Amino acid sequence: MTPDPENGFPALGHDVDARDRTGRSPAHATPMRPLSAASTVLVGVVSAVLGLAPWLVTGMTLPLQNIWQTDTLPDGMPLALLPLSQYSLVASVAMVVVGSALAGVIGRLAASRGRPVRLWLMGAGAVAVQGVALAQTAVVLQGGLEDSTRARVYLAGMIAGVCVGIVVGLLVMTGLGRSGVAGTTVALTFAALALAQWLPVLIHPIGAMPSYDTPQLVSDAVRWLPVLIIAVAIGWCGVATVRRAVASVVSLLALWIVPSAVVAFNYAVGSRIYLQYPSELIPAGTQVFRSSLTSAGTPQHMLVAVVVAVMVGIVLFAARSMRDTPAADAD
Repeated sequence: MTPDPENGFPALGHDVDARDRTGRSPAHATPMRPLSAASTVLVGVVSAVLGLAPWLVTGMTLPLQNIWQTDTLPDGMPLALLPLSQYSLVASVAMVVVGSALAGVIGRLAASRGRPVRLWLMGAGAVAVQGVALAQTAVVLQGGLEDSTRARVYLAGMIAGVCVGIVVGLLVMTGLGRSGVAGTTVALTFAALALAQWLPVLIHPIGAMPSYDTPQLVSDAVRWLPVLIIAVAIGWCGVATVRRAVASVVSLLALWIVPSAVVAFNYAVGSRIYLQYPSELIPAGTQVFRSSLTSAGTPQHMLVAVVVAVMVGIVLFAARSMRDTPAADAD
């Protein structure tokens, strides 16, 4: 049996062993039983809800807004299913992506156990939850923001940001649920980058009082776990084919660029000054983006990712070599 170098499955047009790895013939192999439509949709729904969990457990009181039409205390803000504000848009997008990524992982695990899922049904369940959350939050925001052009632009930006997150989440879910090695690697990378924004919110919920007693071990794990996930994915993917090489390079570049883009976005959009002067948003964000590419621990993350990826690649290459080497004849 000749494996396909892209996805690890037998390549078409080559001889296939009449028995599977358990030694049973295909006629006696366990038949594939697709997950029912209702169960598949439910997986998407539950995954999306779990993605929103860091916000749902806080009580869902909308964060304070800079352009709210009335002076309101934090406890007086209305309830919302997403924490949309200029300070937490990135976190909202991360919750959406993480929920969809979780659905993709579950779908892949189910398929590996003989229970394949229809990804479009699972995606429909996830998008239904995320769409309802976005619509309810948008209505709440529209009802409370001041009546001005900047408020309308602000609301449109919040909605557009979450919509982009929903689309990215669907792509990540598809990559994790169905793609070969290259596609899965890229999907894992973006899922890990979303996790990097999701985990801090889980530990320090939006709107809660700042916590200064978080163990250093926990803080380090939150900071480095996404980097290690990406590094292992790159090492697993390798550069054996053009597609895999491109996927590894894209993943490494994403690890470098996306966190810097998040820092720049939070700086520009989270400023009251730039909200008053939208034309200054792009120049300010660009300046911070260029600076953050070589600061905020980015070089260290890149170095660690490359080292871990190389180590994983070497270990996997050695394991494959040992597996493919014929056993020596007994003397």
